[in-house]
Amino acid sequence: MIMKKFKNIYVEITNECNLACSFCPSHILKLNEKMSMANFKIIIDKIKDYTEGIYLHILGEPLLNKDIFDFINYASRYLKVSLTTNGILINKYHRELINNNLYIMNISLQCIYQLKEEQRDNYFKLVRDLIIDPKRMVAVHLRIWNDKIKNRELNEYILKKIEQYSLLSYPNVNLSLMDEFEWPDIEQNNYSIGTCLGGKKQLAIHVNGNVSLCCLDYQEKTIIGNIFQDDLDQILKNELYENALLGWQKDKPYFPLCQKCNYKSRFRR
Repeated sequence: MIMKKFKNIYVEITNECNLACSFCPSHILKLNEKMSMANFKIIIDKIKDYTEGIYLHILGEPLLNKDIFDFINYASRYLKVSLTTNGILINKYHRELINNNLYIMNISLQCIYQLKEEQRDNYFKLVRDLIIDPKRMVAVHLRIWNDKIKNRELNEYILKKIEQYSLLSYPNVNLSLMDEFEWPDIEQNNYSIGTCLGGKKQLAIHVNGNVSLCCLDYQEKTIIGNIFQDDLDQILKNELYENALLGWQKDKPYFPLCQKCNYKSRFRR
């Protein structure tokens, strides 16, 4: 088996979201761009030999793109296809989401803080209905941010609901506890050295085709090329990408956004 360069490439099929969570930049940006099927095919055809899988997510709620299941069916011919959703639309697309062409589905439970109590209970019932469906083939990761200070009360509520509906008792369902992070911002005052997996294990392709080092770069400040203008092989040979990798080797981030990003502290040698 030929080892592919990247573990995952994140593909943003829409930057529109149906929520306005305070912890996500979407609530400020209010974007509504969507990728076409034609452009998605161009991307998959250009990256399929370089990555093991794709994640349909950077910003936005991927289920808002009406062509998403055509995207999944096409990409799954070549790659493992995963997506991250807030779960608000899983009832609408229940049948499609249990399709075995999808590899992993992350459901971000943190979004329920925007829902009223009666809506929250219905939300977890719909998550349970999807999980217990005997036709479900997709692995489900239930995700919450494990910040013990700011999110303690919400996290305790979510964990009680998971237990109430026995969501972890079903096959291929996992709880994914993630430490809360700050979205990198070029305006931050902090500067730090260090290395990162951005550009080494992953890339991100925005809805406009811009290729950046990292799925957290929603501001598109680490752009190394555009997939609609060049092949990925050309992009990976250009000076911007080479400088970025050289910077990681020396613990000296090349892009200003990477210099300001706290996430790289997780990869200290």
